[in-house]
Amino acid sequence: MKPRFKTTAADYRLFVRTVAHYVKLYRLTRWRIETVHEDYEGTRAWIQASTLNHTATIGLSVDWKDDPVTTAHVHRAARHEVIHIILDPLNEVAAARYLTYDQKKQALESTVRYLEDMLPK
Repeated sequence: MKPRFKTTAADYRLFVRTVAHYVKLYRLTRWRIETVHEDYEGTRAWIQASTLNHTATIGLSVDWKDDPVTTAHVHRAARHEVIHIILDPLNEVAAARYLTYDQKKQALESTVRYLEDMLPK
């Protein structure tokens, strides 16, 4: 079967269900989370969050460029973005300190990848 590089409505429904599953599993239910199906900065999925308001928008990108779309990748993307909610308080504090954007992003992403391996699936 030829690989797909664009997500479909079915992929988005899976993404929404998976986000909801991990929000409940990780007990993040006090957050108001909106999901969208739109591209953002050339990533598979993305999050914009506010710890102060306990709100987040989690998006699944339509165009995955050179990354093939699979069920496993959609699932992993949803879980990855939910894990970002756990770390958002640290992210906001780091943003207020004297770090470069790249330093903050590298530290945040390495911690998310660690948690991906450690938190229940």
